[in-house]
Amino acid sequence: MLDPPRPNPARGLVTLRWAAARGRTVALAVFDVQGRRVATVVSERAADGIVRQAEWEAEGVAPGVYFAVLRAGDETVSRRVVLAR
Repeated sequence: MLDPPRPNPARGLVTLRWAAARGRTVALAVFDVQGRRVATVVSERAADGIVRQAEWEAEGVAPGVYFAVLRAGDETVSRRVVLAR
């Protein structure tokens, strides 16, 4: 599970909330529209269904469309993030 990013559109700080089954390795990263990784937000082993939260500090990143991508085991979920000026 990956909740919609907040705020969206954003101007710098983006909050990302997720949950995954216990024992899965979780990787949460942000990519630009060309598929280049802009940031790695989290890389950890998940606790059992506990909702976690992290912040992506997007200052210095160009305005535009990005994708927060959560990979947990064999599952992948993405959410669009818009950065405004």
